[in-house]
Amino acid sequence: APGVAPAITGVGMTPATTQLGTSFTPAGPHGVGATASAAVSRPSGGRIVALGALCLVALGALGTGGYLAYRKWKGPTVAPKEDEISYCADTIDRNWVSECTVEVSPAAQKHRALSFKRTSKDGRVQMVERLNGHGRLVEDDAGVASWEYKYEKKGKLPREIVSKNRVGTIVFRTLLNDDGTHADFVDAWGEPRAQKDTKITATNFVIDDKGFVTESHVLNALGKPTFTSEHVRGYRYKHDDKGLLAGVTGLDTKGTAMRTDQWMAAVTRTYDKKGFELGGQFVDDAGVPVLNRSGVSGFDSELDDYGNVVVHRNLSADGRPVPTTDGYASFKAELDDYG
Repeated sequence: APGVAPAITGVGMTPATTQLGTSFTPAGPHGVGATASAAVSRPSGGRIVALGALCLVALGALGTGGYLAYRKWKGPTVAPKEDEISYCADTIDRNWVSECTVEVSPAAQKHRALSFKRTSKDGRVQMVERLNGHGRLVEDDAGVASWEYKYEKKGKLPREIVSKNRVGTIVFRTLLNDDGTHADFVDAWGEPRAQKDTKITATNFVIDDKGFVTESHVLNALGKPTFTSEHVRGYRYKHDDKGLLAGVTGLDTKGTAMRTDQWMAAVTRTYDKKGFELGGQFVDDAGVPVLNRSGVSGFDSELDDYGNVVVHRNLSADGRPVPTTDGYASFKAELDDYG
């Protein structure tokens, strides 16, 4: 493995005494089979001496052959464990590792505009990839298309998350402390790396006993509070009984609800029985429905059989369709076989 000293496996080492099922004398300071000379050191007749010499030659040949075989033998054949693959319509982080909120089949993934492919080994998630219906990597708004988890030898909590774009270039690395309550964002060389459109280079987190992040507070390179891209100091997250993200609230430095630059302080989310998101409501810092900067107070959706949005409606505070500042109240999508 990269960064790990190579194991000492056979090269220049003494063959095991039962290697390849043959019991022969290990090489000593005098070479392969040298200790077999004890068999001819007894006083005896010519026949015994000749027999001892013959045995010595045979043992020497066997030892040399066994040693050469040993040099080529790499140990018993053990089939490597296969990677475990799963596909998700969406994910939620628990103990910093992505879990499926809705699992989809490999066949269904090919009909979705966006799915998350999780690769696991030995019970630990190793990588998550954002894929379209063609199986190609798709970047999010931050330019991230996949991320890899790096663990300590027996740890369940990752100590590093490496985020990459669709061509495999590192966008940023997330370095976590022991309990996952603090993260530093750095580039491929370990230098502080501000998140997109912000000065955020670190974040403090509050994590509940189920492993979900319940609060985040963002910091700049000096370790001081800074602003997110929505011009708040952090967020509070609410999860339902299934672990789905039921609400997100903007926070000030004191942890009090604060309106974002989109004019609302929070959004609440609703889901269907499978876990697909159906809609949301925008509220102010008192929990009262409010219009956001686009002039709407919420939204709802209709989904196809694969969970793709095929109808989206913008809603007023009382649940009626309302146009945005761009002039449309809803849209209907016609999708190809790949979502």
